[in-house]
Amino acid sequence: LVFLLIVSLYWTSYVISNVLHTTTAGTVGSFLYSPSLPGSSPQQQQQKHCCCYSCCIPNPTIEGSCYRASTYSFGSICFGSLLVAILQAMRDIVNANRRARRAFGIVACIFECILSCCVAYLQYFNSWAFVYVGLYGYNFIDAGKNVNAMFQQRGWYTFVSDRLIFRLILFFQVAIAAFGGFLALLLECIFLGRSQLFSSFNDDGGDGASFACSFFTGFLVSFFVAGNAVFVVNSAVRTTIVCFAEDPVSIRQHHPNIFEILHSGYSEAYPSLLIPIPNRGLA
Repeated sequence: LVFLLIVSLYWTSYVISNVLHTTTAGTVGSFLYSPSLPGSSPQQQQQKHCCCYSCCIPNPTIEGSCYRASTYSFGSICFGSLLVAILQAMRDIVNANRRARRAFGIVACIFECILSCCVAYLQYFNSWAFVYVGLYGYNFIDAGKNVNAMFQQRGWYTFVSDRLIFRLILFFQVAIAAFGGFLALLLECIFLGRSQLFSSFNDDGGDGASFACSFFTGFLVSFFVAGNAVFVVNSAVRTTIVCFAEDPVSIRQHHPNIFEILHSGYSEAYPSLLIPIPNRGLA
């Protein structure tokens, strides 16, 4: 029963995040593969000057991507999320038993390490597979096959393993969290009348503990809030990579400026990047 509850907790969390990921992939793909998007007509552009337009009228592209992710592709999202949730729950159970019982500690540690590697690999694989689900409406198995086929055909193993852009995004997330921590510290000084931040510590360390609590509270809150925005950026980056690999010709036709930026950045490191692959069409 405990195992099922843990699986349910992880499953719900992964489904919500993957629906957001798939919605972002569909939205970015619609932008890159389309010359113009709904809502870009002159009349609608004039309506956008209204202060309540963006709040009252949803974007048709985002609405359509969210609808597909919540209906047609929801089964694939649930299936892929369930696999990760089961492995995650198994790892937590093994970890709890290893800490409670000293017997077979080495075997349990090895098994936990194997499960951790499987969870990390499957999470990373799902992040690319759900891009195909959001772009083309594939089921999870077909999406996984297309991910493997594309990277094997294009020879992108080194490109996929290069996590520089994602580490850079993580750096900005930590920077935003640190800013939030210092902001919380400043608010405490203002509202509690503490004008000197580092020179007003008592001998018993009372103020120091209070300052540390304020900083880490602001840091954690800002870190998780910024994580939502960073998650969308990560999804958009992966979608752009897949779209540029699948059909760079369409991006060049519809968005030449974006194509030139991508081409100049990647063609030097990957000369075979622009091998034409037939466009499969958006879902």
